[in-house]
Amino acid sequence: AGATVIGGARTLDKARAAVAGLGRVELDALDLFDPRSTDAFAERFLASGRPLHMLVNNAGIMATPLVRDARGFESQLATNHLGHFQLTAQLWPALRRANGARVVSLSSRGHRRAGVDFDDPHFERRAYDKWVPMVSRRPQMRSSPSPSTPAARRIGCARFRSIRVPSSPT
Repeated sequence: AGATVIGGARTLDKARAAVAGLGRVELDALDLFDPRSTDAFAERFLASGRPLHMLVNNAGIMATPLVRDARGFESQLATNHLGHFQLTAQLWPALRRANGARVVSLSSRGHRRAGVDFDDPHFERRAYDKWVPMVSRRPQMRSSPSPSTPAARRIGCARFRSIRVPSSPT
């Protein structure tokens, strides 16, 4: 339909190999774990002056060793949720220019396994279990629409649409 797909990738060589032969695909460096990388990716896109008609937040990490980002957030929370929120917020001007953009945030069905420990979401006072971070945040993410929905309402984007879709069945 004439769309150009812009993919962000931590490892550009691997991404190039994965999309080799596909038309209308542009790749750029993006590591959602690194807030500076997320900002830089958004700044480069915004500098192009193009509208962004659809943003699909689909990257994620799972079952990683305990690592914290530059802000001190546990890696799975930083990458899978805060990184997507930051990217969406930074790309907001391009989404608004599209006049009817869509934001799709994909997640897993791991939310069925555990609740959220709001008293220690970064595992500062309890033992780290690499399976818990991905699982434990799902109820809060499932119970609310994409983080961009309330933000869209606050800035008066009546035509902005945000959709949250589970990436696995049931």
